[in-house]
Amino acid sequence: MKEVESSSAQVSEPPQEQNNLPELKVNDTAFAYEEETNSDLRKKARLLDVLSSKGKLNLRRTLYKTLRGVPPINRLLSESAYFDFFLGDENLDDSLTQMGWLKDRNVTVIPSLVRTGANGETDIVEAYGETSQSFQFAAEHRNLIPFVMLKTRLLIDDKTFIKYARTPDALNEDEQEEVERFHSRFVSLCRLAYDLDLPVVIEVDNYLCQTVVDEYTTEVMLLFNRHKPIVFAGIDVNRTDVKQRVEALANLAETEDFYAGIMLSEGLANEEDRNYALKNGYGMPTKPLHDKKLLEKQFVDVANLVFEKIEHLALCAYTHNNRICCLLTEAMAQKGIEPDDERVSFVQNYGLSDVLTFALSRGGYNVSKVFPYGKYSNAIYELFQRFRLNRVYRNLAKLEKESIKAELNRR
Repeated sequence: MKEVESSSAQVSEPPQEQNNLPELKVNDTAFAYEEETNSDLRKKARLLDVLSSKGKLNLRRTLYKTLRGVPPINRLLSESAYFDFFLGDENLDDSLTQMGWLKDRNVTVIPSLVRTGANGETDIVEAYGETSQSFQFAAEHRNLIPFVMLKTRLLIDDKTFIKYARTPDALNEDEQEEVERFHSRFVSLCRLAYDLDLPVVIEVDNYLCQTVVDEYTTEVMLLFNRHKPIVFAGIDVNRTDVKQRVEALANLAETEDFYAGIMLSEGLANEEDRNYALKNGYGMPTKPLHDKKLLEKQFVDVANLVFEKIEHLALCAYTHNNRICCLLTEAMAQKGIEPDDERVSFVQNYGLSDVLTFALSRGGYNVSKVFPYGKYSNAIYELFQRFRLNRVYRNLAKLEKESIKAELNRR
């Protein structure tokens, strides 16, 4: 048993339903959970039961929102079992045990700073400083951390950013200055990643601002991706223009002679943002692909666009779908791309799809867990928020619980 466990659209089928897939042993719960005791697995299954239920999440979110500032509650939060399975510690130094346990199984992490969002300039300055510190930490622990993450939502007020993305001419002077500070900090963090020789993923936390982040991301790619893919654009496979965006980056990379990094994900935009967009009459830049086969085809087709231009592109496949991963590994073999080619990586969330993650690591592929960390009160609250606001995450929790049940039955 480990000391502390070290971090859409459609998702993977339960392991028992995955048959006749190429190469990856995505059914092997015995290997995935070989270091877990029955007690560990039952505890995790109970937590997954909460994370898969919107009703239970609503109740806990309300409770934690009300009580999380109370010192005794904060002490209790620090002892929560959620930190054993789904969250890192308050800081990255204290999370090294979890990272080391994953690294022993050939899995790395992508640190994901958890905060409640940008609530004024003081909060933004703190988030900027903590993000910079995470980059420095990663540079000192390259064997554990192959990528860092830049979370746009932490660096600018949501309402200001949406207003700028949708009606830029309506910004007042203070809002315009806030946007300029955001742009400066965005470029500065990407420059820091370049100076440290660390690939950085641009996470678009609010897809209503996607067009602006696309513009800024292309700008910093042209600056810092001249010799290797440093900046990776976060792109949701459900974007209505996903193929056009990837093709545009590929063509620009060839024309301007740089290397474009792409993190392709499967429908992680939350329901609250979609409801906000509908309420305010905004166009919908994403359209969930509820048909599983259509999602798989679109994801694989877009990934193949990257493979065809692999001399100028790199891919992070942020997917929990077993079949997609199997199809991508098959496509890599057909195109002569080795499993450990640094231009191709796979990513899942910490605590989810562990059978898939360890199947990829055993196959020699580059695979990482997105690893949330931060203040205890923020981390627990945001964990509940993430699952409450996204059906995809709730489905993933159900699937992970089914995998655990299958392993307990096998034992």
